[in-house]
Amino acid sequence: MAETKLRRNLGAAFDPGEDFPPATLLTRTVAMLDARSGSGYRRSHPLAIAAMIGVLLLAALGVFQLHLWTLTVHPSAPARSGQPGPTAPAPSGQLAPSVSRGGPWGFGGLAMVTPTTGWDNGVPFMRTIDGGAHWANVTPQGVGRSFDDYYLDATHAWVTDYSGVEPTQIVTFRTADGGSTWQRGAPIAIQAGLGQTQQYYVDSQNGWLLVSTANHAATPTMFSDSLYRTEDGGLHWRLIAVNSAPASWRPPKFYCYQWCQMAFVSPTTGWIIGSQNQPTFLITHDGGTTWRTWAPLRSAALTCHCLAGLPTFLDQNHGWILLASQAPASRAEQLLVTSDGGSTWTPRGLPSAAPLVVGFYGVDHGWAIADAALSLYRTNDGGHTWTRVRTNLQVKDGQVNGLYFLDDATGFAFRTPTGAQLWELLRTTDSGRTWMVIGRNL
Repeated sequence: MAETKLRRNLGAAFDPGEDFPPATLLTRTVAMLDARSGSGYRRSHPLAIAAMIGVLLLAALGVFQLHLWTLTVHPSAPARSGQPGPTAPAPSGQLAPSVSRGGPWGFGGLAMVTPTTGWDNGVPFMRTIDGGAHWANVTPQGVGRSFDDYYLDATHAWVTDYSGVEPTQIVTFRTADGGSTWQRGAPIAIQAGLGQTQQYYVDSQNGWLLVSTANHAATPTMFSDSLYRTEDGGLHWRLIAVNSAPASWRPPKFYCYQWCQMAFVSPTTGWIIGSQNQPTFLITHDGGTTWRTWAPLRSAALTCHCLAGLPTFLDQNHGWILLASQAPASRAEQLLVTSDGGSTWTPRGLPSAAPLVVGFYGVDHGWAIADAALSLYRTNDGGHTWTRVRTNLQVKDGQVNGLYFLDDATGFAFRTPTGAQLWELLRTTDSGRTWMVIGRNL
């Protein structure tokens, strides 16, 4: 059912313009769905939809933690689309390791935040405490089948429920004990149809909710991106900023106007990038109330029009961002790192010309993988140099996505075996040289 719905909507949903992946990715996504039809997959909705859309987001280098609805410009209720998996957090102080693909830890919303504890987004919301061998349903009671989830660490997580009709009501539930108990927040009433939403938390109290809407009651229809903030862990929200499109703006499909993705490193400093119609790079130093132009590209030797992943931080000072040129003759990529909280960015080398997923689990220690070839590299000097890792991951065994490391030895990856109608969770305990399957049909 979920695969059929996604296949029907993909063609209409993913056409945001030249700053999104090529149409061949859409074809491959649909083909993968066709190969899995009729499989009797136990939990098809959460990872099937999240993982497929994750393939598109990976190629776009975006950090999408989005609850996506597809809206036309006609006055009608929003048509539901698949839900990409949430991006993992960047909590203040000691931040969680993350990958520039779009969410720290895992692929399609599946994230092992410690060697034994992890979360799996979707319907239902799942959690494991034995390294992924078994998963328990921790969805809060009272939540419908249209929700987003977000995990900060092994114990703190949020589920944000959407009514899916106009007017929309958004309600956030939070847990501080791994999903054993939940608190329900006050609802946000939105008198418009939803485009896409994203939530982001830097600690257990400070978070943001980015909501793109189409107000069909207005004449003409008005499109806006609105930013809400919470300082009590999602129990209460206040509107702090609105970015509205001009009345003449008429997109063929609507996801967002200019504020499409966000990330924060502290309760005061954060970034927004987008958009559906033109590149947007903004920074705030007052928690999101005001935004100004941000230009990390000045230090990158790239010919732009450029795509950028959101900045990802290990702590309050150290982080990185991956850029990709969209020039017709080049798809060059550039890694930039910062040691002063994002004030300045320094270029670093990359080990391959192929599109890469890059991440760090320490200031100097990180990894990169060229997904198509399964070429794995490690760095021990902050990206100055890279060393190829001999690994038993092979292209013939299936497509690997969302590879990431928690420390020098322990890493996880998500694989679609060739010719098989299932998903596999892989783990390494020897720095990526050997990988073993620890879960299937997740």
